[in-house]
Parts: sequence; C-alpha cells; structure tokens
Amino acid sequence: MAQGNTKLARGLVWFAAFVSVALLLMMCSLASMGAAWLLALLLMMLVDGPVALYAYQQGLFFEMGIQRTWSAVCRNLGGNFSAEVFSLGNSVRAGLESRGKYYVPNQTKTVYPRLREVRGTREAWTGLVKPNPGQTINDYQDQADAYALAYHSAFCQFELAEKGLIRIRVGQMPIPEAYDFEE
Repeated sequence: MAQGNTKLARGLVWFAAFVSVALLLMMCSLASMGAAWLLALLLMMLVDGPVALYAYQQGLFFEMGIQRTWSAVCRNLGGNFSAEVFSLGNSVRAGLESRGKYYVPNQTKTVYPRLREVRGTREAWTGLVKPNPGQTINDYQDQADAYALAYHSAFCQFELAEKGLIRIRVGQMPIPEAYDFEE
C-alpha cells in the first residue's frame, strides 16, 4: 500500500542522484590513485541504498507508475489537458546550438496536469491533481471513462479538493470518504 511522504522522497532521490553524479566525476579523477575509487563507490552505495529504500517505503515508485499512465492519458486527450509553457532549458539549448549565428526565439515545452499524493493499491487509490490553468472539474469528469479504462478500473471520480486541487478516486467501486487512505 502506498502511503507516505512522497514529496520528501522525491527530493531525496534528486539529491542522491546529484551526489552520485558528483561521486562518479570524482571517481574518474581517482581512478589512477589505486583503491581510492573504492571509497567513492562505497560512499555512493551508502547514499543511494537508504534513499531508494525510503522512497520505496513511502510509495514513490507506485506514485511514479500511476503518474506515467496519467501523463499518457492526458497526452492522448489533447485539448486543454496539455499546455505550452516557456522552457528556459530548451531556450538555452537552442541558443547554444545556434552558436550566435542567428536569432533563436523563446522555446516552449508541453506540460500536463500533475498527479501527486497517491495513496492506496493498484486496485483502489486516491490522489490529488494539480490542474493546468483554465481547467475545470467538469473537464476531468467528462473524461473519467478514459482514465478508468487506462487504470483497468470500473470506477473513476473527480471532486474538488482544497487549495484549487482536484481529488481523483479510482477503484472497482466508489470509495467512501471514510476509507480514503488518509492518515
């Protein structure tokens, strides 16, 4: 069952990835120093192992799997389920590729609504959706059958949650609020 602080787990995974890349670069310079690279490798395992275990216990990998299906459904629905936003990374990359020879306009990227705080099991779960600007709860409720089909479920419902978020409930039957996988 997925329940826990996936926001903290996601941050720790990014931090561990940063530390691993830094240690990998350090290992390249230590390769000629004999067994010093073993120390760097040991440090990498000491950081990555506990972080991966913590992320698994908090349900981060379950949430990432659900998010992947969510993004695929939003991508195929199109319309206002995808939005074009400014991308600094893409703009810098295009500017570097031009090598200053020609003007490069601002670059954009496609973003989809985000699904976070997923709790439950593959059979029944709830989560919070951060909608794109301009979306309404009716946009989601109209497409509930598409989401239910993608998650191999008989039931999918959207309702208004706190702070402008939308709660999604997916399961084989309606999930009562009393059993909402909340802590």
